[in-house]
Amino acid sequence: MRFIIGLSAVFTIAFGGIIPLRRDFSDHLSLGNISWAGILEEGGPRVEVTGSSFEDIERQIQSTKPDFTWDSIKPFNPPAAGQGNTDTYVNCNEGSGQTSVGRIGEGIAYLRSKPGDCRAAARPAEQLRSCGRVSCSYNAAIQLCSTATNDIWMPCATIGDYAQIILNHCTQPGIIASDALVQGTKHDPTGMFVEVGDDSC
Repeated sequence: MRFIIGLSAVFTIAFGGIIPLRRDFSDHLSLGNISWAGILEEGGPRVEVTGSSFEDIERQIQSTKPDFTWDSIKPFNPPAAGQGNTDTYVNCNEGSGQTSVGRIGEGIAYLRSKPGDCRAAARPAEQLRSCGRVSCSYNAAIQLCSTATNDIWMPCATIGDYAQIILNHCTQPGIIASDALVQGTKHDPTGMFVEVGDDSC
């Protein structure tokens, strides 16, 4: 599974339906890296690492702490209480196009397994939002985005929780379970939001 940088989309109405259209990278969207923060050892300081993916972040940490694994630091980074984790602010008509529910479910499990916090980077003044793609597998992407002008930190696991809320509200069943599709966004009052949809990966 790859965890890299993201893309978004807009929609147009045609023939009575909603047709997803890909948005150009330059269309009011700033793309950014993933930033993670947490404690690497008992009694140690909180550190921040930025990379192109969780795998990149893991490699950076292992360059100075070879025995690092995500599981090894869970005792020092206990799960935080839910932050705005409700079913409100869900929009099933936003996203980069429908994608596989099953693959998004894999991304949710991956994010929920990550201790520590993830950052939704402040948007540049000239852009409407910034996004970093925190999960992508077989063209099924989860993005962490922000319309705020300040950085917002939240538990990485909560990103997975928000994506699950999108699945709960926005899944369109197929003829068989494996054909089910989804896209949508889950917004937070802070200006942060999670987007689920199609992307190239």
